[in-house]
Amino acid sequence: GEKNPQPVFASKGLMVEQSTAVGSGKEHLKLILKDGPYLFNAIGFRFGELLPNLPQKMDVAFHFTENNFRGRKEYQLQIIDVSAS
Repeated sequence: GEKNPQPVFASKGLMVEQSTAVGSGKEHLKLILKDGPYLFNAIGFRFGELLPNLPQKMDVAFHFTENNFRGRKEYQLQIIDVSAS
């Protein structure tokens, strides 16, 4: 129901296929992560500072969310925490 907390998921050993800092101050981190043959769009709000030292393989805690941006709907991982794998 609406009052239940949003579930948190985790995945280990994800490969970073693409990474960029986004936002007016480059404060957010936009990623494409790979798990075997699967690619996932991911966003890490206030994680932009990690970009220069981002590991190529990482463990990620996330919420699974729907992103509606400029009339385009896609599902993405909303990053809560990351660590090197």
